[in-house]
Amino acid sequence: MDDQEIIHALEERGGSWNSLFLVGDPPAISCWTPKGDLYGLVIENDILYRDCIEFLKRRGARRFESPDEAMRAFGARSNLNK
Repeated sequence: MDDQEIIHALEERGGSWNSLFLVGDPPAISCWTPKGDLYGLVIENDILYRDCIEFLKRRGARRFESPDEAMRAFGARSNLNK
């Protein structure tokens, strides 16, 4: 997939690519909302998931070891562990 296709796929799932970050290993593609909620994007296609992860890494997305670390950084509530 090219970058425009990846951006479109991420935005279809509710995340502006430049506000997404990675949590954990293997990484979850995550986002925080203006309401202070932290959520993970669901990508069921393994190839698309891999391409999105690589795209976000190339673009310098922030990375966190755990949802707790991300929550501390953003002061957010999480649904990643639900």
